[in-house]
Amino acid sequence: MKSYKYEKFKYNIFVLISYIVGRKTNYNLVRVITYHNINDSDNDIFSVSTSEFAKQIKLLKELNYKTVSIEEIFNNKYKELNEKIIYITFDDGFKDIYKYAIPILEKYNYKATFFITTDFITNEKNSNYLSWKEVQNLNKLGYNIGIHSHRHMMLSKLCKEEIKADIQTSQKLFYENLEFKSNLYSIPYGKKNSFNDNVINLLKEAGFDYIFTQINGPITKNTSKYLIPRNNISGFDSLTIFKRKLEGYFDFYRNYI
Repeated sequence: MKSYKYEKFKYNIFVLISYIVGRKTNYNLVRVITYHNINDSDNDIFSVSTSEFAKQIKLLKELNYKTVSIEEIFNNKYKELNEKIIYITFDDGFKDIYKYAIPILEKYNYKATFFITTDFITNEKNSNYLSWKEVQNLNKLGYNIGIHSHRHMMLSKLCKEEIKADIQTSQKLFYENLEFKSNLYSIPYGKKNSFNDNVINLLKEAGFDYIFTQINGPITKNTSKYLIPRNNISGFDSLTIFKRKLEGYFDFYRNYI
């Protein structure tokens, strides 16, 4: 309980600062948003309640946001987009997203990308995560599936051979169970201290065309497809804060949220 109170207090301080120094940016900038879990039982920063998630997706629809593929985003990044673009992602592969998030996404006709941690999915004793069968079904429904590493470790702290082994294991399990290769990768933790040039180069060599971080900000014409920013949506976010994140008020934090 102490940890929860501390995390919420710390988060509220960041929110307060955003009201003081945050600046609104262009609504038409392309944004990637990140969720982890959707449920009504966990009360923490990584789990968004079903009701709040429904409100957030409904707001995206009311604000006329459209979801497109990451390839379409980067093919058009030098052009002036006439529509608001949002790219929705989920990290880790929590089982609850299958039960709670999918019906809401389907209701509003939004697609998303699910980044799975292959060790979590393979471990059948861990009931908190999706099964390979459920991941297959997500793909059949038209959702993108990407890789979020095998063991969910801080890649920047591993040696080159350990990084390569983790990447290769994740790709091997992914292909064995889904029968296709993914070119989408979400870096575990995703902050600046969680990756380096060595990590990015090894991911590129392994065939990943789009690498996602957890650094705040929009996609602009200068964004590298190997360092894609994402805006994390917290279980502490009210609908007002969610909207402020879309508007760019949290972009200046970069490496903090």
